[in-house]
Amino acid sequence: MLLIMNKIFLLILFITSAQLFAQKNIQLNINHKLGSSAFALEQVGYNNFGNNFKVSRMAYYISNIKIVHDTGKITNISNVYVLIDASAATSIDLGSRNIDSVEKIQFSIGVNAPVNNQDPSQWPESHALSPKSPSMHWGWASGYRFVAMEGKCGDGLNQIFELHGLGNGNYYQTEVITGGVKMGNNINITIDANYTEALKNINMWQGVISHGETDEAQKILRNMRDFVFRAVGNTANLNTTASFNPFQIVPNPSIGQFKIIHDSNLSTIKSIEVFDMSGKNILSLTDAESLNHEIFIQEKGLYLVKILDVNNSSYFQKLIVQ
Repeated sequence: MLLIMNKIFLLILFITSAQLFAQKNIQLNINHKLGSSAFALEQVGYNNFGNNFKVSRMAYYISNIKIVHDTGKITNISNVYVLIDASAATSIDLGSRNIDSVEKIQFSIGVNAPVNNQDPSQWPESHALSPKSPSMHWGWASGYRFVAMEGKCGDGLNQIFELHGLGNGNYYQTEVITGGVKMGNNINITIDANYTEALKNINMWQGVISHGETDEAQKILRNMRDFVFRAVGNTANLNTTASFNPFQIVPNPSIGQFKIIHDSNLSTIKSIEVFDMSGKNILSLTDAESLNHEIFIQEKGLYLVKILDVNNSSYFQKLIVQ
């Protein structure tokens, strides 16, 4: 009798374990965004310098995908390369895995060595690494463009920006702490990608063209690593710019002495900054009492005034000092 009960116990334990670690179909979804809005080509956005831009191309590779789950276990999704087009919905099938509870998703931006430096013609036409138009391959020595972001920017949106980041030394991993939504035998992992943050701290007033492994091309890859990807609803780095300006610069143009006057729609001020046209910060104020008081700038020129409120909403307005 004891033997029979032991067998029954082991059978129940086996069934329970099988249910607990039953394979689930894993899907990774990316919500493409521009600030707080859904991403769209030719949509006007602003980076943290207040530089306006619109995007005509946003493409990048992700690879080396890892899922952290069930109290620190790691499942590697090896040999999967995905070419992301931000203008199209992105759902990535990560296969059937022994996963019950997702804790993090990790992936790298670009293509890992030595695959990065191999002949792209070896891949079938449908593969992410096969030759594309417009091209995502820079050449055998440098490999693939890890990210290609292009469009117009500057005053009147008549300047060109092209940022093509590449290089084995810039193959960065990013991580998003997020769960997954279970639906039967499926687990959906959904994250946000805010491409305004890809242009963080990049001066675009007079256009910018950077192709390669350094300078602004490297900066966009680091921004992709550090700022672009977030759990859904996490707005910690969301750079939102309201469609109205709830403050006025008086007088404007000025001779270098002016006031900032705000209306009741503006939340509590966190900071006021003034930038010149090179993107250099020439004045920073964190005291909300500076509103409605005189502010002085000696040098003549065109400036950008930025106000940040406690909700991390940014408001911009040009200032002319004559």
